[in-house]
Amino acid sequence: MVADDSYTAADERARASRRAGLQAKKDEQPANTARSYAAKQREWKARPPGRRPLFSPLPFWPDGELVTPDKLAAWLKEDILLRRVAPPQKKPRARGKGKGKGKAVQLRRQLEEEQLEAAALAEAESLAEALEVPLAEAAELLADDREGYVPPTALAPAAADLAEGSLLMRGTIDAYIAAVIELWRLQVAHGNANTENPRGAAVRGFLEQRGRHRGKHDRASFKDRGTDGIQAGYSPDEWLRVQDLLLSGAAYMPQNLRTRVDLLFGHYYLLRGENRRKMELADLSLLDYPSSEGPTPCGCLVTLLRDGKLNKTAKKEFMGALRHKDPLFCTQGALAQLFFWRWHVAGEPSPSFRRTCPHNHNHRTLVHHDCIHCFPLLTAKPDVISV
Repeated sequence: MVADDSYTAADERARASRRAGLQAKKDEQPANTARSYAAKQREWKARPPGRRPLFSPLPFWPDGELVTPDKLAAWLKEDILLRRVAPPQKKPRARGKGKGKGKAVQLRRQLEEEQLEAAALAEAESLAEALEVPLAEAAELLADDREGYVPPTALAPAAADLAEGSLLMRGTIDAYIAAVIELWRLQVAHGNANTENPRGAAVRGFLEQRGRHRGKHDRASFKDRGTDGIQAGYSPDEWLRVQDLLLSGAAYMPQNLRTRVDLLFGHYYLLRGENRRKMELADLSLLDYPSSEGPTPCGCLVTLLRDGKLNKTAKKEFMGALRHKDPLFCTQGALAQLFFWRWHVAGEPSPSFRRTCPHNHNHRTLVHHDCIHCFPLLTAKPDVISV
């Protein structure tokens, strides 16, 4: 009897340790991932809107929300695999303040719609002329960049990748499975008997089937195979045009220097936006190649990555880029221009790394313009940063 009590106590301590480990992992989970998992877990626990109850009200599964391989496979087959992409909803335009269904109100609303269409079209034409791109592409750029911009009806981009009514892709289905698996781990840590991993052969079979069907559908529908392929991105001429536009506008909009460094870091360092925004001056170092490597001095700007989407354990990772022979494409030159503007033109105090100080190690490489306190100097010395 005493041995049984000791075994029970030890088992409870083990489960408590497992629950603590799962909670620690959940606490470090990104906010978007936690929000996505919570919504999918609520669908598993409760009745999804507009669908018949699948688990708790049915006598076939009296254990309710308990996660098992058979129930997960049935959920996929009867619900998730049958779902289709929701049709894109057009953002409502600003309406008039008057109420009623009179003819005057309808005419006024129609006039406002026409004015908004004309304004959106004029803005797209202005951007297309400035960037020398097609009108439809300019409207798509504005719609992606500005939250409140609604492209004209004639230039509204069609949803090519996920058409209305298309089935969910494998990655979306895998996200539902991952959310349920997290719930299963928590149930096992609380001592439930459902210890078999729900991601069994049946679940893997459904995922493989959806992947094969998606490939066949793309081929049958003649989907553009160049989309998101090796040809995606900037051409050399487009990349040069971007640098020229940013530098030519830096005299009256100095934030272009920051944008240029941001683009160069993303292009040559292959960094996510999160990594670029979190980058600090203490993470940067210059590695000089030995003279035996070439006839001219060559420096490599290296950045230390210890926090990101795929690196949550502070593992040291390094990424670097060599000095470019063309100054317009050189990351080191663009960074030098940005630092000169911040510390010698905008009036931001330059950091010092001669002694260890927490404040000196928190300087961001890319700062928001609100962090600069001496904006009047920008208009006082436009010739200093002109290119």
